Amino acid sequence: MWTYNYQRPNELYHHGVKGMKWGVRHDRPSKGNTHTSSNNSTKRGLSRKQKIAIGVAAVGGMAVIMGAVYLHKKNSYLPSGITTITTTPLKDSLDMFSSKNGVDLRKGIKLQRISSEATEHLVKNGSSYVSYKFKDNMKYIRRLPNESWLSGKDVYVHKIRTTKPVKAPSSREAANIYLKLFPDSTQAGYVRFYRNNVRDPENPDTIRFIKELNKRGYNAMIDENDSGGTRKFSDSALLLFNPSEYTSNSKSHKLNKIERVMAVYFS
Repeated sequence: MWTYNYQRPNELYHHGVKGMKWGVRHDRPSKGNTHTSSNNSTKRGLSRKQKIAIGVAAVGGMAVIMGAVYLHKKNSYLPSGITTITTTPLKDSLDMFSSKNGVDLRKGIKLQRISSEATEHLVKNGSSYVSYKFKDNMKYIRRLPNESWLSGKDVYVHKIRTTKPVKAPSSREAANIYLKLFPDSTQAGYVRFYRNNVRDPENPDTIRFIKELNKRGYNAMIDENDSGGTRKFSDSALLLFNPSEYTSNSKSHKLNKIERVMAVYFS
């Protein structure tokens, strides 16, 4: 039996009994009834629908196991933003940011957000992390329920529709905008900003940054934690600023087991 350790995601544990042979039960059979004879008689008595149901359950169980193996193997691919943070002046670090990943989404595009809230209150004010490509949506459905901040909580999937175009500068342009506002900033300072401060509506630096983005026609930015760096996780992760001005929450539902199994296959 394979067990995925969510507290230590780089480890996958195998549990078994020493000397155990796969496919052989080690519990004691009842008198006059061995595992083989019981299994055969049970199979003969099953209806076609019951057999199909058992097959579906087996496939679902295998998908969960394979999902754990996939996460284990791919964990080194999971994002951590820019992998090398230094005190190099930001003006000398601009080449590490992509100049080709700007976003311009038309009105009516569906975005996805996952949270522990049944009603997506973050869309009404402040900022919201979203994705919009199908494969990325599946990745977040697979990954986010395992995050510590969602551990033990119900997980909800929110479908958000754009009511106006959503525009984000390329990673390099966003860094350049920040540099013009704060000429003495370092690479490490900018990384700290977009990781920790960019969602704080009361932070003076955040207010200046968002105001400058808006002046240039932008209402979002690339989520550098997931889409940036050399180990990017997503191709469509965005951070929306003041999303109530150009989005509406069209549909929300509690994440179900079928979606989790599908996410293993499609992400």
